[in-house]
This record gives sequence, structure tokens and C-alpha cells, in this order.
Amino acid sequence: MLGSYLYSWNIRYPIWFTAAAMAGAAAVSVFFREPTVSPHRLTWQEEKTLFTSSLREIADSRALLFLVALIVVADTGARIVLVHNSLYYQELSIPVVWFGWVGVGVRLITSVVSKNAYRVDRTLGFMASSMWMLGLMSAGLWGMAAMIPYYGIAFVPVVTSGMYFLTLTVEGEINRRISSERRATVLSLKNMALNVAFAAGMPLFAAASRSGLHNGFRFLAAVFTVSSLLLVLSSRWLWKSDEEAS
Repeated sequence: MLGSYLYSWNIRYPIWFTAAAMAGAAAVSVFFREPTVSPHRLTWQEEKTLFTSSLREIADSRALLFLVALIVVADTGARIVLVHNSLYYQELSIPVVWFGWVGVGVRLITSVVSKNAYRVDRTLGFMASSMWMLGLMSAGLWGMAAMIPYYGIAFVPVVTSGMYFLTLTVEGEINRRISSERRATVLSLKNMALNVAFAAGMPLFAAASRSGLHNGFRFLAAVFTVSSLLLVLSSRWLWKSDEEAS
């Protein structure tokens, strides 16, 4: 909220304020001390073996491939939205001073969704809840592409809540299917896939937005919808039953 007010005065103020906060956090972190020392120390060769075996485990499992593809689609679409939310708010004619309040409202909604993610997942089942969430995110992206003044802001928490929901449930499924000694490595590989997809998606979104931000969001909505449909159509082949996985 403070950042939006600072931005309304001068674009440099929130940048310097953030830099000062980061410098303070860095200074505090210097005094952190690890309370315990792990007895597990791997050699470079053992780390390489752990990496390659974890990568092979993902490649050999249809369920894990599906989980990674699912979160790549959801995360990339939502993260591109989050990066451009200020530009989107401007297109909706929302005053800059209200950006912070809007951000707080979106976060409150996503926190409620995240808190109840596992409850919904248990009630509907992982696959059903994931497919519903992809559908809601797709509808939210098309709503954002319409660029409805003021009221278009309602679609932002739909998209971001979907990302947080799927992040929690997908990681829960990965944790359930991976042994503890490989869990961190597999999740790191998943995060690497997310960053690669985001890095590839940003230039494409920028190119589509050259003729207007609305065209960028239409492009994003179309790619997301097609990708979601492919996930739905391939889910029966990719997704293993719990009995097979166990």
C-alpha cells in the first residue's frame, strides 16, 4: 500500500524504498547461524547421480510428467499476469494510489483459497479439482483480456488464486509420490521447469502486446486455454491411478 503512494509521487521512491528494505534484510541475514549440522554430505559425483536419477524418475512416470506440465501451465500464465498487473490496472482506469489496496485485496482472497485448497482437493479429488481450477483460470484470463474498466479487476484474484491452489495441491501430490531423499531434488527440477517456461513465455507475451496490452492478454488466454484442453484430453493417458502409483 505504501509503495503505490510512493509511486504516485515519484517512480524512483518505491525502488529506493525496496532497495533499502532488501539491504536491511541482507544485514540481518549475516547474523543467522545454523543451529545444527547435517551429517549427510554428498560428494560431487553423488550429487550428480541424485540429480540424474531424479530426472529419470520424472521422465519415467506419467503421473509426475502430468503434474509438472499442469503446474507449468498454471504458474506461467498467472506469473505473466502478476508481472503486468500494474499495466493492467492502468488500462482499467484505476488510480495508481489504489494499486496497493487492490494488491492487498487480491492477496486476502488468494490466502482464503490457499487455506482451503487441501479441503477442496479431498472433497472433489485431485483430478476434478485441478480441471475445475484450470477452467476458472481460463475464464479469468479471457475476462482480463476484455479489459472491462474498473470491474475487470475481479478477474485478477481468479487467476492468481488458481495458481496458488494448484501449486499447493500439485506439490502435495509430488510429495506423496516421491521418496524423502529425492523430494527436494524433484521439486527443484519442477521449479527449474517453471522458470524456463516463464522465461520463454515473457518474450512471446511482449511480442503479442506490441499492438496493445489487450492483444497480449488475448494471446495469453488463448495459449492457456489450448494448453489446458490438451492437459484435460491427455489426463487419462498421463495420469496413473493411486493403485498403480503405490
